[in-house]
Amino acid sequence: MEESNNLCKGTDWEGEGIGTKIIHALAAQGPKKHFAVPPIGCLFARWVTPHDLTPQHLVLARNLFQQYAFVIAVTSIFSAWCAMSLPLSAFRIEHTVAKLVEKASSFTAIYGLLVLFFSTKDLLHQWNIKTKIIAVKLVVFLSNFQNPILGIVLHHVHGLNLACFAGHGALFWSMYLLSIESVCLALLVRRGFSAAELTGLEAEHHVHVVELELLRLSETPSKAVAEEGASPKPDLELEDRETDLESGSSHSDEIDAVHTDSSSEQGPGGEDAL
Repeated sequence: MEESNNLCKGTDWEGEGIGTKIIHALAAQGPKKHFAVPPIGCLFARWVTPHDLTPQHLVLARNLFQQYAFVIAVTSIFSAWCAMSLPLSAFRIEHTVAKLVEKASSFTAIYGLLVLFFSTKDLLHQWNIKTKIIAVKLVVFLSNFQNPILGIVLHHVHGLNLACFAGHGALFWSMYLLSIESVCLALLVRRGFSAAELTGLEAEHHVHVVELELLRLSETPSKAVAEEGASPKPDLELEDRETDLESGSSHSDEIDAVHTDSSSEQGPGGEDAL
């Protein structure tokens, strides 16, 4: 947002909203294949043509990574209900399906975040954007893919799968590594989200205000097209109103003329005579 304000300073867009400034700041970088990024966009990268980001694209990218929080909450609550209500065999099936849904959701979240990362990495290079992305999404990657990877490793390295684990070696090593990784992630977050970046900002905008502005801009073009496509209607109501005003004006002139004539006929003292 700060870079958008700086780029639009001294231009015709300086007085516009923050959403409009963001769109023009991104467009100043030139057309790119914004959605041809890993892990999903690589599959159709050859068919994607360079283009500029629109408000609809930014809202879509935001929804791609925000859906992860909703999916995790829903699958966790549903799995807890199934664990208490369903037989063990049915719960295992539900648990497997829930894990697959969570992994698909995490892939989608990472994809949406990487769309924004590759679209803004040149514009936001001085804000240490790479460290921020790694610090945020490394947690998502580890929580979803560390257990399966450790399961494969323990299947081939039997020395790590001790008898006391009772078949839960992957879970033990995952928790053990997570305790070490949490310290590294804390240092990474401290470096990526430095407090010094919060000083010296010319303008501050809450993230919800920016999202609301982008939603407004994403809906405006469709409304404009609908209005342009509508057939023009003759303004009969305006013509009738002008006719009424003209008739009312002439009627008031007649009343003034009658009052004037009556006053002249009465002459001096006419009021007393009446």
